[in-house]
Amino acid sequence: MGYPLRWEEIAVTPSEAMVPCKASDQKASDALSLRRYFVRVVVLTFVGCTLLVLSVIGVSRIFLSDAPQPTLRLEALPAAASVSVTNPNVARHAGFVVVTGGLVNRTTMALNHVQAVVDLLDTDRHTLRTETAMVERDSIAPGQATGFKLAMADVHGASAYRLHFKKLYGSDIN
Repeated sequence: MGYPLRWEEIAVTPSEAMVPCKASDQKASDALSLRRYFVRVVVLTFVGCTLLVLSVIGVSRIFLSDAPQPTLRLEALPAAASVSVTNPNVARHAGFVVVTGGLVNRTTMALNHVQAVVDLLDTDRHTLRTETAMVERDSIAPGQATGFKLAMADVHGASAYRLHFKKLYGSDIN
């Protein structure tokens, strides 16, 4: 045999009974909730517009950066007996210039901590931007070859590039 289920209501004392609100309190509450609603609408609209603008800028950058840009010409290869450059290649893509190639040590001693240095030049051969990157090997034995790859931000107006090599925290090799 089970116990019967009962519904019990909580007894409310007369002091806790609902007192009807005044009309002014109701209006203040409605104004506060209306204000919260409009603040939410404004914030969500601002966030939505910001995302839309950033998306349009991003998509247009992607499509506009694929426009054919003039290729950069190599100003001059390093003219020194210390090192020689093999297969220098330059590519422009998505707002960056990437220079790759090889380096051969022509000295009788090992070269340590060598950096490739690329200068972007304008039509008057003035340097617009310079960037450095370490070659692939820390130490290059005499007659040994190594590769290098350097990526840098493209500069509007760059028409040529200059390539040379230097020791880390030191002077030019060529």
